[in-house]
Amino acid sequence: MTVVHGCQYLLRIINTVMNEELFFAIANHTLTVVAKDGLYLKHFESDYLMITPGQSMDVLLHANQLSGR
Repeated sequence: MTVVHGCQYLLRIINTVMNEELFFAIANHTLTVVAKDGLYLKHFESDYLMITPGQSMDVLLHANQLSGR
């Protein structure tokens, strides 16, 4: 996926695997979790996420790295 430097992107990440937890990260970027399975939560930042089976998360990606990173 190509992104524009300085923009923010809202990603919905869903684990559709049956019996495995998945780890998700984007190299050299911090992700801000804004929603989890439709629940209200305090936004928090993380370098990676662990998503359990059937779980979904809405995450903000800040494209703040230089081109080619």
